[in-house]
This record gives sequence, C-alpha cells and structure tokens, in this order.
Amino acid sequence: WHKYSDGRCCITVMADEKLICKNGISVAMFISKCAIPFFANSIYKKLTGDYKNGEYAHGIKGINQFYTSLLRTDDKELWIRYFRNAFKGLPVVSPRNEPCFCGSGVKFKFCHQKVFDDLRQIGEEQVHYDFNLVLNEK
Repeated sequence: WHKYSDGRCCITVMADEKLICKNGISVAMFISKCAIPFFANSIYKKLTGDYKNGEYAHGIKGINQFYTSLLRTDDKELWIRYFRNAFKGLPVVSPRNEPCFCGSGVKFKFCHQKVFDDLRQIGEEQVHYDFNLVLNEK
C-alpha cells in the first residue's frame, strides 16, 4: 500500500521526517520508532482491512492531514498567519507567559509555542513548499 513506483516505502510526509530526525536518528531508532510501527500497521490492515493507528493519506491529502494535526486547525488563513509568525518576523500574538491566542486558557509556551518551534525546525523552504501544494490544490 505504501510504495512508490520506484520501490521506496512511503512512511510519512517529508515535514514529519524532518521533525523525527531533528536531533539525529540511528538505525535502531528508525527501526523501533518508524519501521516497526509502520509494518505492524500494514500487517494489521492486511488482516482486518483497516489501519489500527490511522495514517496519513498519500500526496497532498497526507500533507494537509499532517499540518492540520501539527497546527491544530484546518483553517488555512491561520496557517498563513502561523507561517508569517514563524518565518517572517511578525510577532507572535501571545507572549510566552500569557494565555495562548487560541483561547485555550493555557499559557502560550505550553500551548502553541511548540507549533512555531516545529515549523521552524521543518524549515521555511519545506513549509512554504507544502503550504503551496495544499493551498493551491483544486
């Protein structure tokens, strides 16, 4: 189910791979954190017809699912604001120790700050590329 035409496995979207590998990754870590869960889920699907742990769809739909989960919203206007806050120097709408702008009542540093940190870790070029794919999908 998760093979490209050239035989490579499709385990996750590129942005997720960048977050997984941000502090380095060993073969043992890749096997335990990525490969085993991926293949176990594939076996489960073969036996039951569905995935146990869910999964990202392929292509643009999977990229959309990843960012919807990461950003905790499917509101594309907010995605653009988050991008500008993360990469274009616009101030974040909540100081670290103030309640988060999302209305959760939790301090920003415990709520959405990780979202911005993750976006920066993925990198402006990758996020820009992914957002363009999702935002321009017909």
